[in-house]
Amino acid sequence: MSHLTIPAAPCWSDAFRNPPREDRPQPFWSWNADIDETRIDQMVALFAAQGCGGVFVHPRPGLVTDYLSPRWFALWRHAARRCAEHGLACHIYDENSFPSGFSGGHVVSSEPNAAARLVRADLLTAAKPPDGRLLGCADPHSGAMLASDAWKQATPEQPVLVLVELHDQPSTWHAGFARPDISLPVTGRAFLATTHAAYARECGEHLGTTTQLVFTDEPTLARTAETQPWSDELELAFAAGHGYRLADRLGLLFVDGPGHEAVRHDFHATLNRMLCGNFFKPIHDWCAAHRLSATGHVDEHLWPEPSFLPSAAAALRWMQVPGNDLLGFQFAPDRQEHDAVAMARLNLRELDAVRRQCGRTRCVVESCGGGGYAYGPKDMKPLEDWAMAQGVSLINPHLAHVSLQGARKYDWPQTVSDHSAWAPDLAVHHLHVARVITALQRGTVERRIGVLMPTTTAWLHARPGLPKDGPLGRLRAAMFALVEQLEHAGIDWDPIDECLLAELGRVDGGVLHVGACSYRAVVVPAAMDAWESTTLALLAEAGVPLHGEGAGRPRFLDGRPDPRPATIARWQTHVDATALTAALRSAFPPQLAQADGAPLPTALSWRRVETPDGSLFFLCNPWNKPLRTSLRLPGHGVLALDTGDGAMSPVASTVQGDCQSVVLELAPGSHALWLCTAVGAIAPAPAWRRLPVAAAGITADHDNVLVLDHAELRIPGHTPLAGTAVRVDSALWAAMGFRGPGWSHAIQFRRTLLEHPVAHLPGFTVTYAFDLDPGVDARGLRLAVEMPELYRITVNGTAVAGWQPWFDMAMGAAPIGALLLPGRNNVQLAAERFSTRHELANVHLLGDFALRPTEHGFAIAPPLPLTLGSWRSLGRPLANGAMTYSWDVTLAAPTSRLRVRLPAWAGATWRLTVDGAIVARAGHGEDEVIVANPLTAGAHRIGITVVSHLAGLLGPHHSEGLPGRWTWERSWEPLRALAPPGAEWRAPESGLLATPELAVVP
Repeated sequence: MSHLTIPAAPCWSDAFRNPPREDRPQPFWSWNADIDETRIDQMVALFAAQGCGGVFVHPRPGLVTDYLSPRWFALWRHAARRCAEHGLACHIYDENSFPSGFSGGHVVSSEPNAAARLVRADLLTAAKPPDGRLLGCADPHSGAMLASDAWKQATPEQPVLVLVELHDQPSTWHAGFARPDISLPVTGRAFLATTHAAYARECGEHLGTTTQLVFTDEPTLARTAETQPWSDELELAFAAGHGYRLADRLGLLFVDGPGHEAVRHDFHATLNRMLCGNFFKPIHDWCAAHRLSATGHVDEHLWPEPSFLPSAAAALRWMQVPGNDLLGFQFAPDRQEHDAVAMARLNLRELDAVRRQCGRTRCVVESCGGGGYAYGPKDMKPLEDWAMAQGVSLINPHLAHVSLQGARKYDWPQTVSDHSAWAPDLAVHHLHVARVITALQRGTVERRIGVLMPTTTAWLHARPGLPKDGPLGRLRAAMFALVEQLEHAGIDWDPIDECLLAELGRVDGGVLHVGACSYRAVVVPAAMDAWESTTLALLAEAGVPLHGEGAGRPRFLDGRPDPRPATIARWQTHVDATALTAALRSAFPPQLAQADGAPLPTALSWRRVETPDGSLFFLCNPWNKPLRTSLRLPGHGVLALDTGDGAMSPVASTVQGDCQSVVLELAPGSHALWLCTAVGAIAPAPAWRRLPVAAAGITADHDNVLVLDHAELRIPGHTPLAGTAVRVDSALWAAMGFRGPGWSHAIQFRRTLLEHPVAHLPGFTVTYAFDLDPGVDARGLRLAVEMPELYRITVNGTAVAGWQPWFDMAMGAAPIGALLLPGRNNVQLAAERFSTRHELANVHLLGDFALRPTEHGFAIAPPLPLTLGSWRSLGRPLANGAMTYSWDVTLAAPTSRLRVRLPAWAGATWRLTVDGAIVARAGHGEDEVIVANPLTAGAHRIGITVVSHLAGLLGPHHSEGLPGRWTWERSWEPLRALAPPGAEWRAPESGLLATPELAVVP
């Protein structure tokens, strides 16, 4: 039946239309060059225009400005002041890149005892002195400890396992130092003193106002695939907590022998206590004392591997705003069944549970980074929609680079900075995200089922050398399968970590309370073979229903065999996950189902919150196939909240008793935000009238570009080398005595790289070549080079002058048309002396021309007329920017709405202009936009501006994958002196491929 009463707008509709800054995305702002005030001002203005709520100033590889120096803090204060002027927050990122804990080298520099130590097990088959400080000898079959000099009797028939202590080795990634051991008290104190206290001293006026969050990124224990963490403090804490010496059973950390479960349990439990007590809790407490909130994430995606971090939940408990990451290479619309997505779902479910159990108001996800330069707002939306459907309430886009010079362009692209031509269009997506979060933050979530996480079960099995399909791999796969069943059945559930349960758990009236959350039933996964004694004490109490997946019961308590979990009588056994979820679904009717009560389609991701105005549902389809279903919803009316323009309009529904059914249709990547109300109405469909259009021209806002990515390097005394610029750059640094390019995967410490002695090193030349077809008007051509001031640059032997900024703060372009000749032309960069500022990279030719594919790349040919069609067909396959296609229309009468549909187009985003003014941005790559602005009768010019991705300019052009050095170098392949054929170069398509369709409503 139809309804005639229009539902009332919610009381928070004003906030929905104009979301507060705390609901808006807050990206990582990558400071990765020689920062200056001018660049800071440019980027703060960009963030404000994009609709950001704030930024995290994030030091990253390539940083020239000394981290934590007086100049660093002067720039940071300048950034904070500029952010405040634009209404943005300016937050702290607590490390020079990641993982957090080494303070850009300052921790180990100030406290050498913070450097990590490790224990390794070496199998000896002959008497050989230990390679490191001897901790003991063990039987390689049983793990039992032997006499300390047993290594002297090692033979092939009776090998001996030698346990040695090692010092972590220095690395360029850790600024030339060893990794710190973040489980040690000295490390936590040094980290707070060198980073947090420095911000309080230098930027204290901003703390608690402009600055509200401190982000810690992936702090982990220092270990390798062959080692375990080790320290004197660990030995003492282990003995104090468990009543025996770890050294007496050390072999069982490496060998599956009698009693290894207990030793490994105690080992990981000790590490967990030390990590939380010495690192995470002190940061939490420091932030609270300075009116700040600790935020960030750990290596949660490694679950259930405990040796880097025994319990992610236990660490997140000590963040006021806990978080995860979900990056572009982990999630994509075609990966619904991918293990990375299954892991992310479990991680985000646990994050949401920890957030609510600990009474926190928000949780954050570091999103989208590493998608590649063909990644844009259209790709960001499904990922971030899915994250918000899992409960994320602060989006932290990864990332906005200050500079893309040299190795920086390979640092986890994409970038949301002004290097991307679509950067202004990101405002559409940011407003969408903010409106979803504003709405979802207005209500509460109920989860009735708690699912115990078998994290401590993993503690019993973890050791170096486990195969991927070993016990941890099987545990992981079993949990993925259970979670898939729970999600498909529509069960409202939360993971429960035993560490949080021990601290926050209590039973009252047959209900298990974990902090602020309450659970009416508890699921014990089949993969859970061990409990903590605190778990048994709580779940043995009367009244808490237990549901077991499978017939098994946990066999271990605190890592020791124990029959007591099997004796609990109040245990409902289900043969498998299917039977389990069917029983739960019967006992606890789903919070959302299809109209006939059936489970939801697996493609639908959703979140339900209860608000004072009714039940609010966020429904999204982040996958690559369309979705259609009919939903049973509470109430008798539905109000659709438009995250594009902030409008609210009724949705047609059919009453079914005290509920209603609504048809939901979601195209790939789309969503609905519905508020269920007591009354409803049917929105009338608009009567659209098609408009004829007349083509009025095409213009481009950018030069065409030829990328020269192959070059020849000559160094006195060395054989000339030709290949890609990336491999030539590596060869240059190697010839100068470095292990690799100094700015790639390296963190500077107090200008050690910049001040590295180089006066004795020779100079070099690097030559690029290209062909110019006869008939090309070369007068407007320019050459673009990174850091041109470092070289004497010539074209065909004549020096180039007149450099002006282009594309990046470190790049310049200069006219070279008068120096060019038909046929082969050479560009040479000559350095009198090598310096550590030299990074060989691609150079670019800019101008009005077309690219003609050749056997080795492209030649410059005369320009082609701009027409509808792919930019590749116009000889512009590598171009970066926007192209505007104009059309004239005549309106016989005023109109209230304009609809523009693009039957075929390619690119990142597109914009709609009317009479030269932008009236809409298709920021999610949609094919259609509707503009509510009224238009007068008469003639109007309509413009469709198609915006490209950066991948045409930055690549990778010759391989799949991210455009990191590892992709470009392809060191496993033979060196290729010349570029591959131009027809084989990879670049995403751009262009308007067909005439747009226009329609109006009177």
